[in-house]
Amino acid sequence: MALGSYRFIFVNFDRFLALAWFPITISFIGFIPDFLPHPAIRWVLHILLTMGAYAIFAVRWHRFVLLDDHSGVLSDLPSLRNLRFLLYTLAFMWMPAVPAIIIQYLYPFKSVTDWEAFTPLLKFVSIIGFVMIFVLFRLALLLPATAIDKPIGVRGAWRKMGGNTWNLFGAFVLIIIPLVIFALILSRFMGFYLTLPLSGGMLGILLGEFGETQSFALQAVNLLIEGSISLVGLAVGITVLSATHWHLVGPKQPMLTLR
Repeated sequence: MALGSYRFIFVNFDRFLALAWFPITISFIGFIPDFLPHPAIRWVLHILLTMGAYAIFAVRWHRFVLLDDHSGVLSDLPSLRNLRFLLYTLAFMWMPAVPAIIIQYLYPFKSVTDWEAFTPLLKFVSIIGFVMIFVLFRLALLLPATAIDKPIGVRGAWRKMGGNTWNLFGAFVLIIIPLVIFALILSRFMGFYLTLPLSGGMLGILLGEFGETQSFALQAVNLLIEGSISLVGLAVGITVLSATHWHLVGPKQPMLTLR
């Protein structure tokens, strides 16, 4: 399914470009010089704007795959559908990290020794995080259902996924691996570090990579490359998730072919 989704992006690359310009453009807003006086504020603003733009892109691509909807990326921009999708996305993104965040809050680690002392606890947190990832994929149908205005609820998404959870997880692993390899090769070729694909450049911001160590021009190039790789990975992942929704829920109408 992963290979078929990559092929689907290639066949419909014109549609991909018609939607991809929006999140790429929004990503650059956070790097306008002196846009806001404090770097931390600029970083937070960039993260929020980028996540919102990626959510809108995801909604449009879901609707294209499932409903053959060719509406522009700016159509019904301020809508409850987009807001609900963004809220689900935020919840899904933070779900695997919740146990670690709680432990860090209760037991703040200040040195390597502290971490070693709490190794058993960290193993427990890792198990909980793994369970959260399972829950995330078990509820993944909430995203395409929201995008096409056919909500199925948490219980419905959980029931429909059934024994397909690990199949979906495996498909996403197969999607990410070539993107990571490509990013690593490109990083070595270009001489500077690219953060993980699918981060949209946000990981680099959180790590301070886009601080004073890079010029504005290099930041822009880095962001453009990362954003492009991330959007391809996102579109492929959405295609897989949409195909899963189509097979398990609907709509029962002619759709894409992933073979």
